[in-house]
Amino acid sequence: LPNNPRCNLEGLEMTSPLHITGHAIQRYQERVENISDDQVRAKLSTKAFTAAAAMGCTTVRLASGHRVKIKSGSIIGCFGAGLQSH
Repeated sequence: LPNNPRCNLEGLEMTSPLHITGHAIQRYQERVENISDDQVRAKLSTKAFTAAAAMGCTTVRLASGHRVKIKSGSIIGCFGAGLQSH
C-alpha cells in the first residue's frame, strides 16, 4: 500500500465512523444488490471500509468487481464492475 497512489498513509486514525451517503446506498442497490438501506449500510460499514478511509484510499473493490468510492471519510458512490471513476 505505501506505493499505491490512491492511498495516503499519513495520520492513520480509525476514530470516526464512516458516513454513507444516500446516493451511495441507491447506487449499491441498483448496481450490486437490491437490498434494504440498512443492509447496505451494514455491508459498507465494515472494518475494511473504515480502514481504507483511514488510510486515505479513494476506492475499494468488492469481490463482485464493483468499486465503492470514498471521499473525505464518506462513502459517496458505487460503480459497476470494470467502470473507472475519477
